[in-house]
Order: sequence, then C-alpha cells, then structure tokens
Amino acid sequence: MINNKLFGVLLLCITFNEAWATNFTNPTTSKGQKCVSVKTLETKEVKPGSYNIDIEIIGHCIEKMNVKVCPSQTGKGCKFYELPRGERIKTQLSIQNETPDMYYKWGFYDTSTTPSDQASGPNWNYIEAAYLSADIDGLDQSVKPKGYGVIGSTLVGDNVILSVAYNTVSEDVEVLGLHIDATIKQASATIGYRYGANDTTDLFVMASYLYGEVGGSWEGNSESYDDNGYGLGVGVRSMVTESFEASATIARAEIDSQSETTFAVSAYYHFNKQFAIGAGYTKADDVDMYNASVRVSF
Repeated sequence: MINNKLFGVLLLCITFNEAWATNFTNPTTSKGQKCVSVKTLETKEVKPGSYNIDIEIIGHCIEKMNVKVCPSQTGKGCKFYELPRGERIKTQLSIQNETPDMYYKWGFYDTSTTPSDQASGPNWNYIEAAYLSADIDGLDQSVKPKGYGVIGSTLVGDNVILSVAYNTVSEDVEVLGLHIDATIKQASATIGYRYGANDTTDLFVMASYLYGEVGGSWEGNSESYDDNGYGLGVGVRSMVTESFEASATIARAEIDSQSETTFAVSAYYHFNKQFAIGAGYTKADDVDMYNASVRVSF
C-alpha cells in the first residue's frame, strides 16, 4: 500500500532553474516521445520511515544532460549525473523522515537547454543557389559583372567535407571601340576536414581543385582562355543562435602561376532546419564580390 502511494504519482521533469521547480514538464520529440523516462527497479524499507529505492533513468531526445535526481521536493539528498541521449543510468536513492503523503513527486534537473532552444552545430549537408554581383578594380572603366552561383556540400562520416561549386558572371565592356560581352566562369571541387570547437562552432581546413575560364564575344566572334590550379583555406562556421549562422574564411589560390588571397564572410538566417537565406562578401586582390543566397539543407 505504501509503495503504491509512494510511486503511483511518480513524476519525472526537466527544468532550467537552480531552485526546485513546482511546475513539472517533460519536453517531447516530434514523434511525441518523452525526453526522459524513469523505471523503479526495487524498493526496500531498511527501517521504519527509511527506504532505499533502485531506479533506472533513460535519456531520449537531448544530446547530453547534466542532471540531478532528488528523492523529495526539499532538494536534499540529490545526486548528480551526466546522461547522454540513448543511455541508461541505474542508481539508488535513500528516503528518510518522509511520510508517504509528503513524498509525491520526483524531480529531474537539466542544466542544458531543451531541444527546441538548443543551437546545434552547422549543417554541412546542403545545396545553395546565389545571385552574384562583382566590382572589378584595376581597369580603365567601371566593370561590375553580375551572375549566379551554385554549391553543393555533404559531410562524409563525422568530419570529412566534400563540396563542388560553380559560378559565372558577365558584363558588356568596351575595348578599342568594340562592345564585348565578357564572361568569367569558375568551378571548384573541395575536400575539407571539420573540427567541432564546441557544440555550435566548427573550425575547418580545405583543399580545392580550381578551374577558371575568361571569355568574350563580339560581332559574331568569340575567344576564351581557361586554366586550372589549386586552393588552400581555413575558416570557421558557427550557429550563433538556433536561427542565425555566421562564417568566415581565408584562402589562398594559385592559377596559371598567379597567386591570390581571398577573405570571405557570410551570414544566414535559418527559418527552420531545411530552409535558410544568406548574404556574403568576398574580397580578393582586385575584386569585391557580393552575394545573396538561398540554401536548402538535408
């Protein structure tokens, strides 16, 4: 009878306050699964009014929880544990000087954030399309070509990054009295390695095969020149919040025995886990590039 009263109203809760919570909640996954569950394995009355209780706690939907489990609302006799998702913890709590009528709730603390509030790390699996606008210096006239770019990225295993990219910009320029439709095309294939600096930030290095082509057409004539090379770079991506991402990259490229250093920064707003919009700026030796992009993650 005592055991039924003692455990018939057993509750498991998650809260963020360092004071004991009176409103007990248990966040659920998208499938309605509770984030944590508890199972009473055995109860022993060691002496009148004193019980040893063996329990099992299971984590479901939070990646890693720093938790404490207390035998009563007073917060005394609590024990601390680290509970990774999917793992089971077996422990024993002792209840003393508690009457069955007073002992009617268990508490479960989580000092991390809930799944809905927690900013996860950057997602490397995505396809992105961008509108490009460039400003080229060092010429006798103002040249501001425009165009588009696409990029696809995927994460192999936990750390290896593979990506491919293509972009093209064009502009009408006047050379020696001729109006020339000039086009610049670039493509790359990249392999990289990411290192999780923390739960929300990745540091990465990358090596790329680069292909470039410059062409022009005028009065039914056309000419083009292409070459290839390589690039090396380092960068950082961070989910500053659950919705806002920022990144920065510095890279060194060499094509046709000519080297160039580029700096790039970008920011994205994530409407959800699948869809985001972004804006970026890239500075090279003689080119400033601006972009506005749409990203679909998977």
